[in-house]
Amino acid sequence: MVADYFELFGLSRTASRQTNYDKLQRELLKVNNLHSQKAIVKQGQLKEALAHFQSERSYQDYLAELDIQQIKIDPPKTDPSPPPTTGDDDTGGLVGEVGSLLLKWGLAAGKAYFDSRRERAEEEQRLATLPASIAGQWGMRDGTIFQIQQDGSHVYLRGNFMGVMIEGQGMLQGRNLALQLRNSMGGGGTAQLTVAANNKRISGTLSVPYQGDFPLEMYR
Repeated sequence: MVADYFELFGLSRTASRQTNYDKLQRELLKVNNLHSQKAIVKQGQLKEALAHFQSERSYQDYLAELDIQQIKIDPPKTDPSPPPTTGDDDTGGLVGEVGSLLLKWGLAAGKAYFDSRRERAEEEQRLATLPASIAGQWGMRDGTIFQIQQDGSHVYLRGNFMGVMIEGQGMLQGRNLALQLRNSMGGGGTAQLTVAANNKRISGTLSVPYQGDFPLEMYR
């Protein structure tokens, strides 16, 4: 049985997958450095949720599984004691045939629905695996300016903040960007980022050895 992360973390099915994914990331950052039993359990739940919301295909598979689970939990109500048939009255047999036909139709319609949904998700996933276009100038709220160069999936980054040079390189898979960063003072870290659907925001987490994880956002 899959968990209902929409109810568990206050997500919205009317919002986009990316919006819900960003909210889950923010929630994980809040509890990432806490060590209570409750925080550890919540960290595990958030990481499982992020795995379902990370790509369009895994998200659509999760929604389909959640819908099927809900149907099993809340089956349609039926009359437990239908009136008995008597004599030569064949109404019961007719109702049984109609019910059987309706059941077969319902199963066929349900299969067609989920097949169509899966095909759409696969196409969206195929498009999502194409690298986003992020070459150009990006800025952060603290005034740091980055120049990003892109060669297919390969990404190169250079920036300057108050005289400190920052360089990085990494791989872009669809909208997921992984970077290795270093600066002219000998520091460095790794970043796991996501490119927004409009290609105007990059956000995620910067992990610095011995210091922890920090939110990172760039705009253009």
